[in-house]
Amino acid sequence: MGRVLPLLLALTLGAGCAGPGPALKSQSGPSLPMTAEALKGSWKGSWFADGGSVGGFELRIDEVKGDLASGTGAWHDTVVGTAPFRFEGKLAENELRVEFSRDYWFRLRLYRPRSEHAELAGRYSTVGRGVVFTGEILLSR
Repeated sequence: MGRVLPLLLALTLGAGCAGPGPALKSQSGPSLPMTAEALKGSWKGSWFADGGSVGGFELRIDEVKGDLASGTGAWHDTVVGTAPFRFEGKLAENELRVEFSRDYWFRLRLYRPRSEHAELAGRYSTVGRGVVFTGEILLSR
């Protein structure tokens, strides 16, 4: 599944439910340190393609050791349904950076918005049909 998933995602992310992607409102709040205590656990939310598609996104961070984090996740609302994945990411410059390949990655920052709940928010990129798809991810507990 390791090499097939990026191709499946690349072919499907641009085809989710149509709708406008919001500006990442959480980015107006302060960025928080990327500690194990703050990151570990389940996060749920949405991906928003720059082209207007929207879908669900889940991330479970199971382990944080030093500057490495690992876990599982799933892209929802793609043409193939749910596309699960495993990841290992690096904590660098106050971001969780998960890079599957040069054009398939996501980078998330931890924020404390005006609400009580912390959020992970950032950008993603994937490639399919010769086109790079980019957008935003917004997750909360």
